[in-house]
Amino acid sequence: MLSRNDIVVRARGKYIKTGATKNITIAVQMYLENDASKDEIAVYNSETNDLARIRTILKTKRPNCKDCGNPLKLDFNVRDKEGKLFPTAFICSKCGLIRYLSQTLPELIRAFNDGN
Repeated sequence: MLSRNDIVVRARGKYIKTGATKNITIAVQMYLENDASKDEIAVYNSETNDLARIRTILKTKRPNCKDCGNPLKLDFNVRDKEGKLFPTAFICSKCGLIRYLSQTLPELIRAFNDGN
């Protein structure tokens, strides 16, 4: 399944590696305008919307660290000490606590919206 990251990699290959630009944001815009299929554009935009949704949700529903009470930061594609990859994790920047989650971003959005 195609992801937003795949589109960024394609844009990097086509526009940064060829020297057309050094800016990834411009490279992605150029790729979306000139080369992307309708499906790629839809995938890119939907995942962008998911990021915007989770930012909005976390403004009001951000969990706090159970050890120190500091608000937790959401991170993506986090590996634990054994090297296992988790799609999301909440991380405390103050005490270093990490809550690894098996939920993807869309699943996490649904969980927050459902009140879990």
